[in-house]
Amino acid sequence: MNYIPEDIILLPNTSGARNSDEAVRIARIARAAGMVNWVKIKVIADQKYLLPDNYETIKATETLVKEGFVVLPYMSPHR
Repeated sequence: MNYIPEDIILLPNTSGARNSDEAVRIARIARAAGMVNWVKIKVIADQKYLLPDNYETIKATETLVKEGFVVLPYMSPHR
């Protein structure tokens, strides 16, 4: 972290999450570690094709917005 310029913002993302609970946990850990309250939410329930789970993404988004996060959801238009 010492080599990253101070004007650079690291954006945590939840691409390893398989459901909304995991996504929320990852976002909270990132914020507790000192990262910004911005987070890219990406919940992947389908491990074969890696398509986003829109329902779980929306659930995580609702929870995190209530907690003051700025949420940038990654969703698919066809699910």
